[in-house]
Amino acid sequence: SGICDSTLPTFALNFICTSGTINIKATFAEDEGTRGDVDGNGIIDADDAYLTLIYYAKRSLGNTSYTMTGSAEADQALIPLVDVNCDGTIDADDAYLMLLYYAKTSVSGTDVLWEDLV
Repeated sequence: SGICDSTLPTFALNFICTSGTINIKATFAEDEGTRGDVDGNGIIDADDAYLTLIYYAKRSLGNTSYTMTGSAEADQALIPLVDVNCDGTIDADDAYLMLLYYAKTSVSGTDVLWEDLV
């Protein structure tokens, strides 16, 4: 399972209360990092979008050895976090969505779901 995978494990929880039964279905993911948090500081912001654009530009110009982390192995773990629209590529669209996410959470002060932006 991964960040873009819709087949995360689900668990059904049943609670019995005096007015009836409440059924709750919850999805839990392994700790894989935070989608969009490229630099790993716990905040999705313009820095994450910037790092994404640098990666995209370097790779687009043919620099296939460029890494975000300095390690190709570490990049492989990071790529699912950077590909926020889950289309299989890291590009300007991902950076744009990171900026949109940052703007919406900064202005409204509420949680924004990636699914609402993509």
